Amino acid sequence: MALALAANTVLVAQSDGGILLFDAADFSAKKQLQPAGKSEPHQLVTNGQWFAILYHNGKLVVVDASGTTHRLLDNDVSAVVFDADNQLLVADRGTRLTTYQSDGFQVVDQIEPQLDVLNGAYRYVVLPIYVCFPKPGELGNVVTY
Repeated sequence: MALALAANTVLVAQSDGGILLFDAADFSAKKQLQPAGKSEPHQLVTNGQWFAILYHNGKLVVVDASGTTHRLLDNDVSAVVFDADNQLLVADRGTRLTTYQSDGFQVVDQIEPQLDVLNGAYRYVVLPIYVCFPKPGELGNVVTY
């Protein structure tokens, strides 16, 4: 579970993936969401207006403090933080850093190193094979099915 406070709203990210929003003054329930399935929250950051919740499955969900708007921003995210200019910095796909505006979440900048031979081979050869064919630990499930 993770807790955060922004603009008179308390956000509780539960271990079952649910998000609860409460009024900070009287703790009355505002809204309940389940935007990323049943994955556990990994990281929760806020800039006073927005909450960014990163889940263990790599999904990044952004919820405004009133609870009226929530967006799934990205998948395969490993870290998230708001900077001093209230921009959202997102580390995703292993080596890429994406900067989003906090008012419309438009992409401001993306920084990614050039793909070397080893990483290129992994991304375009090994990973597709790994996704397409059953893993040794799951072979029993495939045979049973």
